[in-house]
Amino acid sequence: MKKHFTLRLMVTALIVSLIFSMASVASAHSGRTDSSGGHNCSQKSKSKGLCSGYHYHNGGSSSSNSSSSSSKSSSAKSSSSSSKASSSSSSKQAKDDVKTSDVSLYVNGELIVLSNKPLVKSNSTYFPIREVATAIEASLSFNDDKTKVTLTRDKKSVSFQLNGKEIITRSNTTYAPIRNIVEKLGGKVKFDASSNSIYVEI
Repeated sequence: MKKHFTLRLMVTALIVSLIFSMASVASAHSGRTDSSGGHNCSQKSKSKGLCSGYHYHNGGSSSSNSSSSSSKSSSAKSSSSSSKASSSSSSKQAKDDVKTSDVSLYVNGELIVLSNKPLVKSNSTYFPIREVATAIEASLSFNDDKTKVTLTRDKKSVSFQLNGKEIITRSNTTYAPIRNIVEKLGGKVKFDASSNSIYVEI
């Protein structure tokens, strides 16, 4: 009787031991870990429902945390790129910005009263072409298709393409750099910062 009881006890102990051993194997499942202590699930482990995707065994971060961190990093890079693009765009806009100027214009010592205020762009002062032509006694003409304007004085002339970089059009008034007009017609231009005045001799 004692032998049967002892045998039954040993069998029960063996079965319990086998159950714990199998549970341990099932929880660890197959697959080698990498240097971070994690690994990707095998297809066999996935089919048994033991795991899914990349995970850790040694208390490391989960795959979802890794994914979240990667997402945050990507978002930060995207934000940084967007900020740089925005900064570049703002810088270009500031460079091409056109402002009005209160500079005074003197031609051969006489103050010229302008109907339209001069403009400043990229450190150049632009004046209304028609008013400058009148002030320096130059004739003004356009080509047939109105794409080019020409100023002529004492057999010298200067032309501007109306859609060119040297031209600004605002409120139906065409502006050009005063220096480009005067010097090409044989005159001289001088700027006096103390009085904020431009002096033309022609």
